[in-house]
Amino acid sequence: MSDSARARGARRALGVLLVLLALGLSTLGGCREGEKPAADRQESATQAERQSEAAPAPEAERRDGGEEAAQAASSGRRVYALSEPGEPASPEERARALRIVDYANRVDRTFNDACGQEPAQIMAGVLLYKQEYDAFLLAAKPSPANCLRRALGVPKNLFTEQDGKSMNDSLSEMDAQRTAMRKTYEQLCDYVADLEIRDDGVRGAKLSREIGEHLVRYARASSAYRAVLDREATAAQDALLRDHPLRDHVALAMQITSIVQQQAGTISLADPDPGSLEAPLNELEDKIRTAGRLPFPIAGEPEMRYRHFLREAERLAAVLRAGQLESFHSKVRQDLNEAWQACRRQYNLFVDAVNAL
Repeated sequence: MSDSARARGARRALGVLLVLLALGLSTLGGCREGEKPAADRQESATQAERQSEAAPAPEAERRDGGEEAAQAASSGRRVYALSEPGEPASPEERARALRIVDYANRVDRTFNDACGQEPAQIMAGVLLYKQEYDAFLLAAKPSPANCLRRALGVPKNLFTEQDGKSMNDSLSEMDAQRTAMRKTYEQLCDYVADLEIRDDGVRGAKLSREIGEHLVRYARASSAYRAVLDREATAAQDALLRDHPLRDHVALAMQITSIVQQQAGTISLADPDPGSLEAPLNELEDKIRTAGRLPFPIAGEPEMRYRHFLREAERLAAVLRAGQLESFHSKVRQDLNEAWQACRRQYNLFVDAVNAL
């Protein structure tokens, strides 16, 4: 298998983490007065990216990776940073790994479609109700009751029998809780629309609380599902990149996004206890520092994209620290969404640069 094919596999495997994280963070936002339209926000992000790419890398970054990469290029040798290369995956290992990342790619698409995004849309509506005592209507036609299980039912002989059953059970639970969230949210919309009800918001508070309880159960099932999928996707990535010179860089990038994903799941439900964030934030910052100190064996576009990814990861960590200190109020949550989108974009550009080698 070529380096390019292995790198594409790594991107598909990491896509599971990226999409699920985006879903978790999307519930942090909501509708705010004066918020830019999506097209305007995208253009602003693109302009910021151009400015970031035009800026020279910090001196520390050039020292960390540039000199090692230049030596590697001049000598024609590969530099292995943390680990020695392993034997390439066997044909059987490659075949199973590619099946897993193909399944992960299907997860990516599903959690980006109407079925996967419905919980986030519902929670944005609940947030709007809590802030403005208003609510927006969802799409007229709800997603099928079993849309996740139907789209992502685990193929036979891909995972162990126990893991496959656990994942399918989790998908069924997510479908049930998402359907219950939708039904209760529609009751909330009817309540908001009925101006004759005068109860000082008592029923609205009750319905909002019920939706939140369904979301907690949805998140628990999602976490159980992700735990198995992330473990197997990581193993697939390791198999595909076992002899690749950038395997340590990709592995650390996945670890960085995984830590953020875990915290996003908590933050999307409620403000976490500040003390509970200390250990994961310390680990996140340590992973980012380690990734920044890796010598980079390939000069040029891949290194530039890698450094931009780490820069955005540092920004993301800083926003999480701000939330720990200030609480995750609406401005911090919006900053967290924007920081994640920028970090995700830069990671994908890094992998695309590796693919182009």
